[in-house]
Amino acid sequence: ASATCPLVVMDGNSLAGFKMMEIFGLVEKEYSLVDGVSMEPGTFNSYTCYRLHKDAMLSQPTKYIHPEGLPSDYTISFLFRLLPETPQEPFALWEILNKAYEPLVGIILDNGGKTLTFFNYDYKGDFQTVTFEEPEMKALFHGSFHKLHVIISKTTAKVVIDCKPVGEKEINAAGNITIDGVEMLGRMVRSRGQRDSSAPFQLQKFDIACTTSWANKDKCCELPGLRKEENCPALPHACSCNEDSKGPAGPPGPPGGPGIRGPRGERGDAGPPGPEGPRGDNGPQGPSGPPGPQGPSGHSIQGPPGLSGEKGEKGDNGPPGIQGIPGAPGSAGRDGTPGPRGLPGKDGETGPQGSSGPIGVPGAPGSPGSSGTTGPQGDLGPPGPPGTKGDKGERGDVQSQAMVRSLARQVCEQLIQSHMARYNSLLNQAPSQPVAVRAIPGPRGEPGRPGAQGRQGEQGPTGRPGFPGNPGIPGTPGARGLPGEKGEKGNTGTGTQGPRGPPGPPGPQGEGRTGSPGQPGTQGLRGPLGPAGPPGSRGPAGAPGYCDASSCAGYSVGGQVQYNDY
Repeated sequence: ASATCPLVVMDGNSLAGFKMMEIFGLVEKEYSLVDGVSMEPGTFNSYTCYRLHKDAMLSQPTKYIHPEGLPSDYTISFLFRLLPETPQEPFALWEILNKAYEPLVGIILDNGGKTLTFFNYDYKGDFQTVTFEEPEMKALFHGSFHKLHVIISKTTAKVVIDCKPVGEKEINAAGNITIDGVEMLGRMVRSRGQRDSSAPFQLQKFDIACTTSWANKDKCCELPGLRKEENCPALPHACSCNEDSKGPAGPPGPPGGPGIRGPRGERGDAGPPGPEGPRGDNGPQGPSGPPGPQGPSGHSIQGPPGLSGEKGEKGDNGPPGIQGIPGAPGSAGRDGTPGPRGLPGKDGETGPQGSSGPIGVPGAPGSPGSSGTTGPQGDLGPPGPPGTKGDKGERGDVQSQAMVRSLARQVCEQLIQSHMARYNSLLNQAPSQPVAVRAIPGPRGEPGRPGAQGRQGEQGPTGRPGFPGNPGIPGTPGARGLPGEKGEKGNTGTGTQGPRGPPGPPGPQGEGRTGSPGQPGTQGLRGPLGPAGPPGSRGPAGAPGYCDASSCAGYSVGGQVQYNDY
């Protein structure tokens, strides 16, 4: 921002600036032409000030005041006084508006918050504000005259009150302003557009100096508390007179304006009580008082029953009662559908060999053999491994039971003869000289050799099935015979149970069916009574009853009730 400032005289000094009081017509010869303005005594009663009344709305076109805009460095100087009727809301002590009544530059006083704010647009076109909230700012709002300097430079904004620095804030360099708007004094911040309103206050001086050093030269000679006669010029309208030139006394002057606000007086005595105020509204119903003493029994005539009140709203549910005693267990539900069979588990370890079974039926007596010497008892050999399963034979021809038995007998005789031959060979290999050893009874000998085959006897009754012998040498597969009759169930073997095998892998999950629900248990004990719900809404009043006046003696019937006025 750059502008050319005219040369003017301020307080006897020539400097570049603007005499804003003359521009707004706030001088003795012109103030009467301005609406909403009156002239009043200022400081010392020697200076004049101008009261801007409410909604005075003083404004001047910007193009007549600052045709080239504002300079980049300047000082705004005020001597003013806020009045008791000055509103508490913020108002602009001075501001520049564009043609749309939008603020561009200005100073805002907040009478309620006791703050001062400066605002403008910087060189980038951004709106910027700085607010001064220092404790010294409160002096401006105490109701007496004060000198205010707001110093604006390219980098800072400073505030000086009554020739004493108060605060300093950093700002950006200002941009150019438009000159198609107006400049106003006292405009309320809440104003909108042309429907403006302004605040009342007194203004004695208002200047804009195109320099930042003007505040340092000002000596505040207009303020009684800061004036020093040796450093200040004579007061206006003052004259030096001597006794000889004294003329006759002039007529009484007009009454002086209000003086400077004095210090706060002491608290006065309490005034007389004011007149009794109007009766207040009935207050809310107070809480119920304690029950009174039992009165004498009255003689009353029973009145008709009052109408039943409306049913109150249902109260809130009380908290749940204590858990009741568990009911008896219900009957078991029906079994679900069995799931599919699981995969077979791994084979368990082979259990220990069972104890020997009972001795079988003795065979037919054989021919007596030669008595041999008793040999030492041999160790019992381990059982041989089971033979491999033979191939499935072809189906045989139909044979008679006698033929089957004959073949079985021949096979048994051949097995016995082979065992005897092996036993005899072992005996022949024994030493010829007896050895002195302790005689230990040997095991039972094998049956003797079979005698000559006799005639076939009649078929005897079927014997009990014997225990299976050692597996024989696999024979050649015979032709497959017809299926035989189902045999009787064999005796249960006696053996100790082998150790439990490892668990097999889990089978697939079965699809069970939910059983039917069991019978309900017995009802639990009743829980404690819950808290009472909120009272229902009050029903309408019943019809008035009848009371015998003679029974009301001793009570204030028809007396006037006193109320306290609050």
